[in-house]
Amino acid sequence: THPGLSDSGVQTLLALVHAAESTTETVTVADVENPVVRASVGAFEGAVSWFAPTTRQLTTAMLDRGISYLNAAVLYENAVVTQGQRDPRLVAVYPFEGTFMATYPTCVRANMDAETTGAAETFLAYLSDVPAQQRALANGLRPVNDAVPLGPPIALEYGVDPAQPQQVFPIPDAETVFAVQGLWQDQRRNVNLALLLDVSGSMEGAKIEQVRLSAMEFVRQMGDDDRLTVIIFSDSPSILVNNQVVGPNREAIIAAVNGIQAGGGTSLYDSIAFAAQALAQTRRPDEVNAMVVLSDGQDTVSARFTSADAAFTQVVASSGAAVYTIAYGSDADQGVLRSIALATDGIAYVGDVATIGDIYAEISAAFGGSLGIGR
Repeated sequence: THPGLSDSGVQTLLALVHAAESTTETVTVADVENPVVRASVGAFEGAVSWFAPTTRQLTTAMLDRGISYLNAAVLYENAVVTQGQRDPRLVAVYPFEGTFMATYPTCVRANMDAETTGAAETFLAYLSDVPAQQRALANGLRPVNDAVPLGPPIALEYGVDPAQPQQVFPIPDAETVFAVQGLWQDQRRNVNLALLLDVSGSMEGAKIEQVRLSAMEFVRQMGDDDRLTVIIFSDSPSILVNNQVVGPNREAIIAAVNGIQAGGGTSLYDSIAFAAQALAQTRRPDEVNAMVVLSDGQDTVSARFTSADAAFTQVVASSGAAVYTIAYGSDADQGVLRSIALATDGIAYVGDVATIGDIYAEISAAFGGSLGIGR
């Protein structure tokens, strides 16, 4: 999961530090800055396919699409218990160097009034009492009350091992967490992205305004060394930004996106093929190559491709990019957009004016955008 949004993402990086340093002691900023650690994190990140904001989304993707899509991920143990009993099922693998135990600490704030303090203490007593701890265990969480013994579903038949982990790492201080997040941002794979935006006449008004705002924020979240192509399409596709490095051109890219206007028909198939060919010419094996397609309607004017036929599919696949699609509004061709996303190991989203910003943020997380880093 994304190290700026998820504890498990940060803990993955910290576990890499422990492994590289061959230590079970609390890691520090100095450990994170060790060249051996930097090389280890860089090698690890080079093998990461994509990121997810939460472990639940990551687990769901693995189970829905099977091992041909994703065969290994860092998850919480309880995900194996609660979600993993399907075909293919999940099995927990415990790193021999050690791992982290995710805890959920609670406290009663000192500045609360007596009534609120009493309510908090009553709730904490309820959570730690036997009935609630038994419910926690039933959901794959290890009980903290000794009166509730560890047992099924924390058991081998559920894919987890009650005798593991043998080594639990201590949690470092906040400065070390920020340092390892910064290291990840330095070492993550750069992105070569084509952003394809529908600017047909049906996008006029609030739709295009919200797309402009969300796309500009999306550009702000991209890394300095990422490369971006922005293509707008109505009757035909047109390159607005041609494979520019984001860092030195960020404000110019944002200004270009802010100037887009709506009008004309919808050349959906031809424009996706056009973007795929542009990506095929610029892709690099050491980068994440991806396309984001937003459209609010059916194809009305494409001439080269009029359906997602074999020839169209071959052109899209030749780009080597995962395609993330956004069906923007009820008139969008959700079936086509979903089929394109699934065929390229991308993700299909359905959104509207109210949700488009959140969707772009989630897609940014999938690429390893900077959101959440240094909070």
